[in-house]
Amino acid sequence: MSTETPAPPGTTPRDPYLRLQQSPEFSSLRRSLRSFVFPMTVAFLAWYALYVILSAYARGFMSTKVVGNINVAAGAVFDAQSAPSTITVGHNVTAAAGSLLGLGCQPTNTIGMFAGVPCAADPTGHTTITINGNVTATDANTVLMRGAVAAGAGKLTVNGNVTLTGGSSENPWSIKGNTIGGNLTISGVTAEFLGVQFNTIGGNATLTNITVNDVHPGAPGVAVVENTVARNLNCTGLAPGVSGGFIPGEVNHVGHNANGQCASISVPLS
Repeated sequence: MSTETPAPPGTTPRDPYLRLQQSPEFSSLRRSLRSFVFPMTVAFLAWYALYVILSAYARGFMSTKVVGNINVAAGAVFDAQSAPSTITVGHNVTAAAGSLLGLGCQPTNTIGMFAGVPCAADPTGHTTITINGNVTATDANTVLMRGAVAAGAGKLTVNGNVTLTGGSSENPWSIKGNTIGGNLTISGVTAEFLGVQFNTIGGNATLTNITVNDVHPGAPGVAVVENTVARNLNCTGLAPGVSGGFIPGEVNHVGHNANGQCASISVPLS
């Protein structure tokens, strides 16, 4: 409890903080702050509401075309998985160390039997993403690339190669439901979960030295589920093991050879 007697009107308080609070300069500063914060808050809320509405009802307007490359800087986040959109990248997407690369959202149950990651802005919407070059991530924190296999539920197409090298994270990594024209190569990654599922791959798929540290009981290891690989599927050094999924018949279909740990969960491509 304060025992200081308030200063009489018209006199200067002895407490320096009270003097500062009652000064004309402080009053002017407070007025300036209010005149900035309140309009900016209203403007932000209006912008976000407009963003959600346009994402849901004006998808053509929200489409984005990048003529050159997209480079995700070290530690940065590239989020193309929160709102329905159409994105075309003319060349390559590159993610640097510690970055998060998130591509694709779609309604539930549109990848495989159960999978699908709904768009936060509109759970019924989807993304359509086309990358005409390669996707390369080196020592990234998290990589999420998720298309869809159900008709009309969006797509993620990479016309070149997908190469993910290194990286350690407590987050899951997911390469799911994509169409990859070239090779898929993942090596030296440590993650809470890593799934390569329901992809169509025009070249080779090579998975080496991947560690999954999921602490949940019965965690399956690296999930390599129902991919269609035109050439070879090579799996070595996958710890604690490799899983072909929980549903019988979800094997990988391989055009040439399935080698290493993935040999037992693959059949020839008919």
